[in-house]
Amino acid sequence: MTIIADLEALGKTEQEVAKKLQELDCKGTSDATDCPVANYLKTLGYENVTVESDDVFADKDGKRGGTETPLQIAEFITSFDDGNYQFLNKKKEP
Repeated sequence: MTIIADLEALGKTEQEVAKKLQELDCKGTSDATDCPVANYLKTLGYENVTVESDDVFADKDGKRGGTETPLQIAEFITSFDDGNYQFLNKKKEP
């Protein structure tokens, strides 16, 4: 599969993406290399992953690839960074 296909497999909406990440226990931080979506891609064998609301880049099988971030993923990232979906945040609030 490709990065875009693997990202789209998370769901068609921001809420579906969050639910799928929760089911897969892919937690993370707001860091582009450690967010829940980046950690999901790492479970699929991607390395050096960077996930931003505009673009996603990663290495797989010795090759660097990238794609424009699908809308539902971008919406999830923005919402997560704004403090939503804290059940996917590795860092516990005090």
